[in-house]
Amino acid sequence: VTAILGGWASYSKLTSSHDDDWVDRLNHLYTVIVLVIFAVFISTSQFAGNPIECWCPAHFTGSFVAYTKSFCWVKNTYYIPMDTPIPVEKENRNTEELTYYQWVPIILLFMAFLFKFPALIWRMLNGGSGINVDKIVTLTDATQIGSSEKREEMVGHIAFYMDRWLEAHRQYRWNILVRLRQKASRFMCFFCAKRDGTYLTGLYIFVKIMYVVNVVTQFFLLNAFMGEWYNMYGFEVLSGLANDHYWRESPRFPRITLCDFEIRQLQNIQTHTVQCVLPINMFNEKIFIFLWFWFVFVATCTCGNFLFWIWRALFLSSRVSYVKKYMKLLDQIHGEEDKKLVHRFADQYLRDDGVFILRLIARNTNDILLSDIIRKLWNVYKDKPIVKKIIQRRRRYRPAQPHLHGHPARGTLHFCQRQAVCGYVCLSVSVTGPCFDPAKREYVRTYCWLKNTYRVKKSHPFPVDKSQRVEEEIAYYQWVPIILLVMAILFKLPNLLWRVFSYNSGMDLNQVASLVINSQLGPADKSKETMRQVA
Repeated sequence: VTAILGGWASYSKLTSSHDDDWVDRLNHLYTVIVLVIFAVFISTSQFAGNPIECWCPAHFTGSFVAYTKSFCWVKNTYYIPMDTPIPVEKENRNTEELTYYQWVPIILLFMAFLFKFPALIWRMLNGGSGINVDKIVTLTDATQIGSSEKREEMVGHIAFYMDRWLEAHRQYRWNILVRLRQKASRFMCFFCAKRDGTYLTGLYIFVKIMYVVNVVTQFFLLNAFMGEWYNMYGFEVLSGLANDHYWRESPRFPRITLCDFEIRQLQNIQTHTVQCVLPINMFNEKIFIFLWFWFVFVATCTCGNFLFWIWRALFLSSRVSYVKKYMKLLDQIHGEEDKKLVHRFADQYLRDDGVFILRLIARNTNDILLSDIIRKLWNVYKDKPIVKKIIQRRRRYRPAQPHLHGHPARGTLHFCQRQAVCGYVCLSVSVTGPCFDPAKREYVRTYCWLKNTYRVKKSHPFPVDKSQRVEEEIAYYQWVPIILLVMAILFKLPNLLWRVFSYNSGMDLNQVASLVINSQLGPADKSKETMRQVA
């Protein structure tokens, strides 16, 4: 039990940490979950279902049919359109081979590992900075709702811990190399020098580069795996939907293929060519078109987020203005001397890594808590002897003049929670019926399930023209479970968007509402204390 709980604790540390932003979690958490779900689904379809069915000659017995199916599944099949003659040369057939469908689950799991790898690097190496970033952010988030005394005490502990860390990792020796490195780190933080205050920032930028390289490399890996066409696959699908107004069967994922195999009988080698149907490609097609659009979305978010963090890391003005913004909100700037001191506070005291941690706190909690932490750090900084001397030397006594910065925002948030219940209907449809001999029955059933059927009324004659049959095709029954799941996701999507964007308001509305509701049933004194904390 201890080993299991220890393993679960290690797993939770890799998945539920708060030391990154939402774009990082989009890469290493949500994308990994999507890929693992697809891998499990395809694996289940392969091992629990019938991934391939072949039309075998009538004289094949049951063992011959099983051998044919296993051989064609393992040794690949090739795709030749129905209106194209089968090539005679073996080399021409080999060029049309499909070599991916057996390996789809493994490829999906490998892709999931590549998306997770940058997060593993970040989690393993950020501890070298001397501070537990995840612990700092988690403690800050835990103080959002609570008594003012406990909150003030916890904020004081966090500020004291950060001050000890900032002071402990400073240069203790000075030479020309140290001075050159410090000057270079003002313009480029990729030196990852812990005592120069650029370790965390440089490491995080490096991890961001890994995310960008990974999501771009995924397209090239899929090109190598599935053929040199995957980069444009999404545009082909959109073009087909725009021109034909319906989903065309892609030749990239054919469902009807051919298979050649040889059987040795004494000294004779007999070659057979059978026609096979691949039901698994019906799901592979939809999975990989979804992954194409998903990867484009992830790549856009990741590249934009990377450029944003580069701008934050390379320019000193970005760090100073970030701290100065909160100092103005706290009404701590009353003149040019204070502006210079704030500049020194951000540049020489907090430095890159200190401001980086403050940004992560703001990303994962809210601006109110960050303002309290900055105020505590500012007071600790001003109490240092060297800073007191600077203040005494620069500032003379002046009567305090109140300054109003910004405009007070007043508004009322009417929180209304509605919960929609969507029933997930799982339909199981089986098509049965005797067709031909037993060797061909499974093939016919699978073929008719994949290629749709068409309806002809009893009072109408059987249509001779193929186009008339196509008009009567029933093309929805295979996709009913997926359509219902998509409908459920669409009903849930507005609620998810509200949860995501309301969190950026700076207040956890769900936690506030839960505290108010829970206070209704309880002692009166505890209810009043809860109301006071919420207020």
